[in-house]
Amino acid sequence: MNTLDGRAIRLTTQFLIFIFTGVVILLLQPVFVSNAIFGWMTAIAIGVAVISYFRPHNGLLILAALVPLGPTLGTVLGVRIRESEAIVLAFFAGVLLRGWALHQFRDVRLTKLHAAAILFGSIVVVSCLAQIRNFEAGELGVYVTHRYLTSIRGFSMIFNAMLLVEGVALVLYAAHHCRTRPWLALRLMRMLVIGGVAAAAINFWFFVHELIETGAPLAWLTEFLVNRRWSAHIGDLNAAGSFFAMVMFVALGVAVTSARFRWAWGFAGFVLSVALWLTSSRTAITAALIVTAYWIAKMAFERSVSPRRLGIIVLALSVPIAAFAAQYFLVRSNATPSRAVNIRWMFLETTARMLAEHPVFGVGIGQYARWSTHYSSPELLKIYVRENAHNNFAQIAGELGVVGLASFIAVLALCLWPARGGHPAIAPALAGLAAFIVTWLGGHPLLVPEVAYPFWLTLAIVPGVASDLSADAHA
Repeated sequence: MNTLDGRAIRLTTQFLIFIFTGVVILLLQPVFVSNAIFGWMTAIAIGVAVISYFRPHNGLLILAALVPLGPTLGTVLGVRIRESEAIVLAFFAGVLLRGWALHQFRDVRLTKLHAAAILFGSIVVVSCLAQIRNFEAGELGVYVTHRYLTSIRGFSMIFNAMLLVEGVALVLYAAHHCRTRPWLALRLMRMLVIGGVAAAAINFWFFVHELIETGAPLAWLTEFLVNRRWSAHIGDLNAAGSFFAMVMFVALGVAVTSARFRWAWGFAGFVLSVALWLTSSRTAITAALIVTAYWIAKMAFERSVSPRRLGIIVLALSVPIAAFAAQYFLVRSNATPSRAVNIRWMFLETTARMLAEHPVFGVGIGQYARWSTHYSSPELLKIYVRENAHNNFAQIAGELGVVGLASFIAVLALCLWPARGGHPAIAPALAGLAAFIVTWLGGHPLLVPEVAYPFWLTLAIVPGVASDLSADAHA
C-alpha cells in the first residue's frame, strides 16, 4: 500500500469516527434535557462517561455488569427509558472524547475485521438514512435530542441501526483493549458472569414472590417449574434464554480456568442454568445441550480428562438432560415443538419473499415486522399479524438484503476464525458464543439491547486474545 492510499484510508477512518462521535453525543442529549430521565440516571450516565474517559478498560467492565440490568435499574430509579443503551452511549462518549483529546485516532491501523465492521456499519447507516430522509428536519431533530432514549415510535429504524452499529463498535473497541491488556479478557468474562447472576437473582426473586402470592407455594411449585415461563429482567423470554445459555458457559469456563474461587464460579454456572430452565426457551436449552454434547465429545476424543472423570461428568449431566427432555417434549402441551418449527419455517418463507423483491439491500433496517404483514402467508397471518423473523440471520437478510447479511457474517467469521492459541478465555467464550448463535435459528436476541451488548462484548474476547490476529495487527 503506497503512502497516498494509506493516508486516504486514515483520513476516511478518522472522518467515520468523528461522525460516530457526533451521533453518540447527539443521541445522549435526552439524558440531560428530558424531564423523564433527569436525576439519578443522568448521574449514572455522567459517572460511566467520566470513568470511561480516564480508565476505558474499567468502563468496559462496568458496561459488562450493568447492561443486562438496565430495565431493573430503571424500575428502581423510577424512569422509563432504554437504560442499557444510555449506559452504552455514555461509555462511548467517554472513550471517544478521550481518543480525540489524546490524539489516539491519528494513526489507526486497520485489520480485516475493521474493514468488515466498517462495511457492515455503513450498510446499516445508509439503510437508516434512506428511510429518515422523508421526515421533516424539525421533527427528526426534536426526536434525537429529546425523545430518542424514551421512545422508538415512528423512528424504529434509528434504534435498530444504532443497536447494530453500537454492537460492532463494542467488538472493535473491546478487542483492542483485550489485545493490549491480556489480563482484561478474563476480568471481562467475570463481569459478564456477575451481570448474568444478578439478572438471574432478579428472576428468582420474582419467581419466589409469585409463588408465595399463590398462598399455597408447595401445591403450585410443580406447575410454576414445569408449565410456566419466567423472566423478570427483560420481557423477551427467548432472548433471556439465549443470554443465560451464553453466560452459563462463560461462567463454567471461568471456573475451569480460575485457581481461586473456582467453586464460586461453578456455582454461578449452576445458578445460570436454573435461570435458563425458568425461561422455558426450547431453542436456548437445545442450543445448550448441543454445545454440551460437543464439549463432552471433544474431551473424550482429545482424552483431556480421565475416563473416570468423564464418566462422572456424563452421569451428572444425564439427569438434567432427561429432565429437560421430559419437560419440553413430553409435559408441555401449550406449544409443541412441531408447531414452533412450522412457525419459524413460515417466517423463513416470509424472508424469502422479501428477498425476492428486495434482494440486494432488503426492506430496510428495523422494517421486518412492518413488512411481514405484506409478505407473510395467510396461515402465518392468522398467528402473527406483525412480527419479527424469529431468526436473527433471516432478520438481517430481510432488512439488509444479501449484501448486509454477507457483511454481517463476515464480521462474525473474522471474529471467530482466529480462535487459536493458548489463552484460557478462548474456549469458554467460544462455547458461550456457539450456544448464543445457535439460538438465532429460532429467535432474534440481537433485537434486545440487554442481551445484544453482552453478546458483542463476549464476541470481542476471541479476536482480542487470539495470537494470530495480534500478530497481524502489529505486522
